[in-house]
Amino acid sequence: QRTAPTNRPAPDRAEVFTRSPRALHARYAEKDAMNHRRCRPLLLLLLVAVIALGLGSRRPWAPQPVQLYLGDALWAVMFFLLFALLWPRKPALVLGAWAVGTTELIELSELYRGEWAQQLRATRVGGLLLGHTFLWSDVACLLAGGALAVAIDSLLGKRSVVIPRP
Repeated sequence: QRTAPTNRPAPDRAEVFTRSPRALHARYAEKDAMNHRRCRPLLLLLLVAVIALGLGSRRPWAPQPVQLYLGDALWAVMFFLLFALLWPRKPALVLGAWAVGTTELIELSELYRGEWAQQLRATRVGGLLLGHTFLWSDVACLLAGGALAVAIDSLLGKRSVVIPRP
């Protein structure tokens, strides 16, 4: 049987017979800590909280800077969390690039004014998903939100919030 290739060097034959499996595992524990798996229940909880905050940021009673900018930053964070739920072992930078790329494409789609797109945007869900008007400030907020998500995930990845890979 063939096994999947790994990026760690194979132990020499003498080491396999003289060290216990725990000792061999400890040898590679530091390298494996970098390849962590995110805790999906925590990601799901954070996703629900981010969605609630994003919807709350659009309420009329929210301060104007919150209405204008926070929702767009949280939109990018939401996509980061969605991608982290689907691919929990991907590096934060990859997930951040995917989140920013996706949200920026959605923002660019606001420049399209086709009949079907306008009808879709006229609905509550369509307006929330596709937006209404292209703004350069939204582009900056999406980038800031993606960068913030990457930074927080990278910091938390070094703490006990992640589940180490066995």
